[in-house]
Amino acid sequence: MNTTMKEMQAIEREAEALRRDYQEQVTALGQVGEEELAEVIAQFDQVTQGLVAEEEAQLEARYQVAQEELASTQEATQALVEQVLAGQREHWLQHILTKVVDNYGR
Repeated sequence: MNTTMKEMQAIEREAEALRRDYQEQVTALGQVGEEELAEVIAQFDQVTQGLVAEEEAQLEARYQVAQEELASTQEATQALVEQVLAGQREHWLQHILTKVVDNYGR
């Protein structure tokens, strides 16, 4: 019976050694996985930051073009308004003068 007990203890020690080895492998693989994941995340962040910077530059350029177009349109509109008002100035002066004469006589 003593021999059986020694064999059981030897099997238990081997099983415990296998379990520890397995646990160490799992821990090591988990650490490698975390490191790889951190590397992938860092690469993703770098690529994303580059894309965001490019998009911001494009949006800024489009914004500047839109601002220039707006200023040009405002200038053209103001010029047209002034042209229309200048062309109708005589008409409005005559109209006002006629109203004043009609209301207050000559």
